Amino acid sequence: MKAIQIVQHGDVRQPVEYHCTSGHRFQRVFAAGVTVPGTWDCPHCGQTASPADQADATCATAPVTEGTKTAWEMLLERRSLDELQQALADHIRDEGCTCDSATV
Repeated sequence: MKAIQIVQHGDVRQPVEYHCTSGHRFQRVFAAGVTVPGTWDCPHCGQTASPADQADATCATAPVTEGTKTAWEMLLERRSLDELQQALADHIRDEGCTCDSATV
C-alpha cells in the first residue's frame, strides 16, 4: 500500500474583501489561484457586492436593486393566494389532519 504524503505549501487561501452598494463590507476566503467572483450577494442586505478593488469604481454608478426576498414573497410570485390556500387544504386532507378545515 502506498503512503500518502501531505505537503504544506504555505497559505493557499486568499481573503477577498467585498463592498456592497449600501456600504456594507465583508470578507470571503477563496483558494489561491482561483478566479475570484466579480460579484457576491451581501449577507447583510442582499445587494450586489463587488471586490474592494472594483467596488470604489462601481459604487457611484451601481443601480439600486431589490433586497433579498423572503420565501413567502417568492411563493407569491409563482402562485396566487387562492392556489396556496388550496394546496394547504389538500396537504392537510392528505395527511389526515382532524382539525377543523374552516380555521385553515
